[in-house]
Amino acid sequence: MTFKSIFFLALSIVFIIYTSFTIYAEGFSLGLDSVMSMHWGKLMLLDLYLGFIVFGACVYIIERSFKKALIWSTPCLLLGNSVSLLYIANKFLNKKAS
Repeated sequence: MTFKSIFFLALSIVFIIYTSFTIYAEGFSLGLDSVMSMHWGKLMLLDLYLGFIVFGACVYIIERSFKKALIWSTPCLLLGNSVSLLYIANKFLNKKAS
């Protein structure tokens, strides 16, 4: 396992734990309601979902598979960018193995 794969894997795990804690502590709809009440919140949410679309497009370009892009992009809707970090860690692990 390379340093890069360990780094992205660890970062992803920390991000997933914090996301889970935040959902547990505040609930998903409470946080979403407060974000959606502000223009900056709407802009940041739009930016986040645009990032998910770009991530899906990058996966499609790299993997040349719509199915793989959909499999990697769909969990982003709930877990956010921790999924993209897992994808990067996975790519480094597979690159090392080949």
